[in-house]
Amino acid sequence: MTLTKATYSMITGAPANVLDFGAVGDGVANDRDAIQAAFDASDVVCFPAGTYYVGQLASGATAIDLRGKGNNITILTQGFVELVCETTNTSETSFFILRPTDGETSSNFYCDPIRFRDTGFVGDYPYRGAVGFLIQNGNSNWGNLRFIGIYGRDIYGAIQVSNYNNSDISNNRIRGLFVDEIFVDNGIYGVNLAAQGDGCYFKKIVTYQVYRAFFAYNVQGVEATIYARNNRSTTGVINLGWFTQASTPPDLSGVKVRYVARECVESVNHVLINVIGPDLGTIKGVDLDLDIQDTVTGNRAVNFVYYPTSGGYPDPTTLANTITDIVIRGRVEDASNTIYSEANFTTPGRITLLSTNIPVAASAYNNFVFSTVRTYATTWTASSVNPAIGNGTLSAEYSVSDGLCIVSIQLIAGSTTTFGTGVWSFALPITNRGALPSFGTARASDGGTFYVGAAYASGTVAQVAFNATLLAQNTVPFSWGSGDVLNLTVTYPI
Repeated sequence: MTLTKATYSMITGAPANVLDFGAVGDGVANDRDAIQAAFDASDVVCFPAGTYYVGQLASGATAIDLRGKGNNITILTQGFVELVCETTNTSETSFFILRPTDGETSSNFYCDPIRFRDTGFVGDYPYRGAVGFLIQNGNSNWGNLRFIGIYGRDIYGAIQVSNYNNSDISNNRIRGLFVDEIFVDNGIYGVNLAAQGDGCYFKKIVTYQVYRAFFAYNVQGVEATIYARNNRSTTGVINLGWFTQASTPPDLSGVKVRYVARECVESVNHVLINVIGPDLGTIKGVDLDLDIQDTVTGNRAVNFVYYPTSGGYPDPTTLANTITDIVIRGRVEDASNTIYSEANFTTPGRITLLSTNIPVAASAYNNFVFSTVRTYATTWTASSVNPAIGNGTLSAEYSVSDGLCIVSIQLIAGSTTTFGTGVWSFALPITNRGALPSFGTARASDGGTFYVGAAYASGTVAQVAFNATLLAQNTVPFSWGSGDVLNLTVTYPI
């Protein structure tokens, strides 16, 4: 005889089936009380396939309250399971809220794939919508939460991890969220780690028409892979920062993000790395792997910013640097989508740039030390008639260290190279911001005969002198021809 009963109610210790507590799952009847009753009765709750309407949610309301429910909560879903609500105002609401009792140190929370939709969602400011899971800390270290899949459409966000009631976030931490897949279609956030959520792993976050796909402040040891399409205009699709809190927050450190962006049509910073004062915490040990295709000219691939207050405007006021040990790799399709800095730090932070096809704006060098040597396209001009490289070669590279730019340029004349008339100048990659010219070395070669001179950088160009009165040009230090070589190296402040 085949058992056909769809519930577990006849089995002692089996999951509580929401249908046994009165839920209907037709998307019309309000199933909120029935679902809550199932969780009140058991730590293991099963949702058969269906659409479960949980009613209207007013200011700060939650549909299903799992606060203080203890360890080992398990949510099982059978097929397509979607929870639907209707938010009625702009205050933060949630489908599920989780918070430990005081002293609780482990949750062992597990959730099968589940879907959320908010019919009251408003995606333009002032925003309105419900977050799938609102996870809050208590007076203890708490964590170990596993989600197989969270899928949201017209929602505020999939997961928000935050501080409850201004507790001591330096000691009371949420740790260990593991999520296989998140998908948000039309929302504000994908994931929001608001000063809570250490040691989290997000295998795949996919967003479409979302403002902030990944938001992480004051957390440590976090890894995420994000695929974002059609990002909405925002200060940061990936927002990484340190933010002054009521209690001393930890540094943001040990964060690894792989970010793929496609079909961008609005104004965005792809990655925003920011410190929000007035106290200055540290952002360090951030690893970014970028794959950005963006048709909007001037969108910044990475932007470094200082905000004096939350919700304020970027402040270029000079202050000590607290952002350092940033690793950036990958590719950025549009050369205008640069690494940029709106901050003006007095001490340099370290950036390791592992790819040559990520553009860097000159502003960034005022604040950071880039560890890699990069090539750039210099221009060769003369004071009267400009030369032309023809079939010769003109190569240039530079690096930045401790607020200094080191430039090397090599010119090898070819058979079709023309040398112009007047004093030669070579464009620098970054403006010399020193009050005085900066000097280096130069060497010219003509058929095996070498001439030693001095290179100097002033403003935006470098020139070469072979004595007090002779500057390199078509006839100095010799009449230039095919096969002749000029090398110069100069270091100057930026």
